[in-house]
Amino acid sequence: MENINWLDEKNHLLLNDKLTDTQVSFWTSAFEFAVKKNKTLGSIFLLTSGTSGTQKLVCLSKDAILSSSKSVNKHLGVSEGDRWLNTLPPHHIGGLSIYARAFLSKSKVDAIEFWDPTIYYQLLKTSYISYSSLVPTQVYDLLELEEMAPKNVKTIVVGGSRLSSNLYQKAKKFEYPVVCSFGATELASQIATSTIGDERLKILPHIEAKLGTNNTLHLRSPSLFSYYVKSVDDQFIIEHPKLEDGFFITEDHTKIEDGYLIPQGRSSEYVKILGEAVSLVKVERDFETSSNFPFCIIANPHERNGYELSLVCETKDATAAVSAVQSWNKSCIGFERITSVSTKEMLPRNDLGKISKKIIEHDIEKGNLSIQRVLTED
Repeated sequence: MENINWLDEKNHLLLNDKLTDTQVSFWTSAFEFAVKKNKTLGSIFLLTSGTSGTQKLVCLSKDAILSSSKSVNKHLGVSEGDRWLNTLPPHHIGGLSIYARAFLSKSKVDAIEFWDPTIYYQLLKTSYISYSSLVPTQVYDLLELEEMAPKNVKTIVVGGSRLSSNLYQKAKKFEYPVVCSFGATELASQIATSTIGDERLKILPHIEAKLGTNNTLHLRSPSLFSYYVKSVDDQFIIEHPKLEDGFFITEDHTKIEDGYLIPQGRSSEYVKILGEAVSLVKVERDFETSSNFPFCIIANPHERNGYELSLVCETKDATAAVSAVQSWNKSCIGFERITSVSTKEMLPRNDLGKISKKIIEHDIEKGNLSIQRVLTED
């Protein structure tokens, strides 16, 4: 990765090396426009699409990233002499922040350029790794090796998307010291993180959190991003954080109990079915007990009901998938019933291994996915 001086005023644009030359040129122009217009110094720009699917640059000051990293280091207990194994790309805040944490703690970083669970496991042992960050897909692959965790590993932080309870319990079985995190690029990584043996997400000290209308999460923190850079009607524009009384208004719906965060899903992950607000995140979380395969829940428009739910899963056993749905439908609340199933050998994923719902929704819209109905219309 590009060498970053965390204390100087140089700006950096970190992009996915899989982008085309045209895309690199486009976002480089956006970066140069923003730096000049806002007289930006000492910042790092990352490309993100969020849940909207619309790509934009996020400007994070180095101070913001260091503020987050200091808090995370304290929460995890990182110190000089520790060693990180980084599997995440530096153009993603999950990978970039590891270098900032290492800078502050004077710890070391080993990085692997491609994911291979066997190689990763060997490096955990032979390089005496203390800390690492993984996404749930990588945790799944690692646990498939059925090897006990090396004793030198202090903590593995899991982020990017929610770790299922099944995987969490399996990680405990193989003695992996896993903690779950909830974060955002806009907050320079972690907002709330659990501790070993406790799945609850503790709001970190550098974050002030409260709830707004409809339990939307509002945040105030020195690690907040500076601004977005977007392209609108073939012109670059700067968009500053949307604030209310100094708090950044997120799209996340959560609960807050005694300093712990309980995510309920994003605004885009709520749909109305028969007049009832349904959280796709909640349905996915509850359905996990009925499944033993990777999956996601997709909401499809329905003329009468508003929306209906489809299960899209990664398995060759369509019969088992249908059976799991039928079992679910017998016990769930009526408007949470799943009406159809689609199976694929491999689900589309982003570069962090997270299932890409946008691609799946596009395939459904274009008729590229075979769908089997499992529930007749009322």
